[in-house]
Amino acid sequence: MNEGRKLTLLRVVMAVVGVSLLVATPIGLDLWPAGFRWMNPAPHPPYEHMIWAMFAANGIALLMAVRDPVRNRIIIDFTIISMALHGLVMAWDAIAYGEPMHLIGDVPALLLLALLFFWLRPHQPDVLVRG
Repeated sequence: MNEGRKLTLLRVVMAVVGVSLLVATPIGLDLWPAGFRWMNPAPHPPYEHMIWAMFAANGIALLMAVRDPVRNRIIIDFTIISMALHGLVMAWDAIAYGEPMHLIGDVPALLLLALLFFWLRPHQPDVLVRG
């Protein structure tokens, strides 16, 4: 895929993921709690609110960066790193704390999104020589 098409696809992905982080996260907690809500040892609504706030901030940043992804690569980099680390930590915890439904819920979603953003990430623009 050429760079122009990748950039167009990146913009679409940024917009869809940005809105999804704002809207789908709280909905996912209620529609499929086994795949999105941690229950061991008990539900933690304050923790869920904090996680949603972090996802909302990432979603807003992605929506703000959608106009010029090349200049806003740091937002894309943060999204890649945070989703990959979050997914890996959750995979470990899903196994360690006996909540395997996360391994088919939010864990693969986070890791696949990190890979998609990594693949679509724009390359560094040519370095400008200052005189």
